[in-house]
Order: sequence, then structure tokens, then C-alpha cells
Amino acid sequence: MTKPDWTTGGSTVSDTVTRTRDQRIVDDIIADSAGGTFTSAYAYDGVGRLIAAKVPHHELTYSYDADNGCGPNTKAGLNSNRTRSTDSFNGGQAQTTVYCYDHADRILSTKGALELGFTDDAYGNATKVGADSLGYDSTRRHVSTTTSDGVAVRYTPRCQRPHHDAAGPRQQHLGHHRNDPLRVHQRQQRDGVRPRRQRSTAAEDRVVARWGGAHQELQQQPEQQLVLSQHPR
Repeated sequence: MTKPDWTTGGSTVSDTVTRTRDQRIVDDIIADSAGGTFTSAYAYDGVGRLIAAKVPHHELTYSYDADNGCGPNTKAGLNSNRTRSTDSFNGGQAQTTVYCYDHADRILSTKGALELGFTDDAYGNATKVGADSLGYDSTRRHVSTTTSDGVAVRYTPRCQRPHHDAAGPRQQHLGHHRNDPLRVHQRQQRDGVRPRRQRSTAAEDRVVARWGGAHQELQQQPEQQLVLSQHPR
């Protein structure tokens, strides 16, 4: 069991996790000193793939179908690509999303509850996710995202000072490391975990990768109150 703490907006947030012997997270409890405790649980199959998650307001399942996929690679699930997920919000009817892959195991599109198309560059980096555009530096690190509504987000390595330009008040800058799970507005993974785009608001929305592939949104309100909610990706 581990319990990292961090401070944000004048409150302290602790994250207590319980692991199996092979270090997979099965329970996760997030507590905010300003009020609120959020409990999550995760289940895995015999080869360690996430197959179910219960997070605040959502009950999720994930599948890795061996055949009948929707893309050119109909057997993408044999390579442990997620081919299907369901999401039940507050006990309601589960919504299903399916994922389509090519023979290089790259996700081409999603269908169902979430419908997105993907465009890759010559190196396999996603340059378009739905209507959003992603940019990379010369070392192929993800350094910028421009959403369909014109919000631009730039990331800089932690060892460098943020670069500011004349893009206007809608430009945001964030310290970023290639292994840092913190993302603003968008987090997408190439193994079939579905991305979700955040629309711009007056608050600061952050998407944090949670254990096993589920994701969590942290919304920093103007009055510095931390609001936590869980979402699949």
C-alpha cells in the first residue's frame, strides 16, 4: 500500500492505493482535506489486462476480442488491443464504444458512444484526434494540442522555462515530461483506450491517467476548490 500526498489550491490530497503481488492496483482511495473521498476498484484478467473498473459515477468494462474487429485488423484483440468498452453512468444503461485498428495495431477510429477518427504522421504519432490537432517536437514528444474550438495548449519539459508567444489569451502553457500522466484537455493512448476531449471553460480542466487505463478528471475552479470526477478513456 502506498499513499502519496500533494497540495493544490490550499488543500491536501492523498491517494492511497492497494496493489496485488504483481504490483497491479486493485483499490484506490483519493481523499481531499477540503472535503470528499473517492473510491475506485479495478479487475484484471489472467494476463494482467484491465477488464473492469468501478470509479465514482461510472462502472466500466473492457474487452479484447480475438476476432470480428471493425478495422482492417479484425483480430487486433489478439495483440491485447482493447476492442470494446462499456460505460454505465450512475447505474444507467451501459454505452458501448468499439475500436478499429490497422495491421500495425494503430487505432484508426472509434464507433458507438464515442465516434472519433485518427490521423498519424510517418512516425506513428497521432496528429489528428477527432477535430483536435496534436503537435510534436524534433524528438517526437507531444508538445501541443489545439482543440476544435480554438484552445491551444503547449507543453514544455520540466527543465525548461515555458515559452510564451503572441497566440493570445486562449494560449495555455504547462510544464510537461514525456512520462508525466498529467494532461490538459486531452489524453489519448495508442493502445485503444479511448480519448476524450475537454471543452474550454473558465476553470482549469486536467485529465490524469488513473491506474490500469481508467482516467480521472481534476477540475480546478476559480475559487481554488478541487473537484474530482472519474472518466474512462
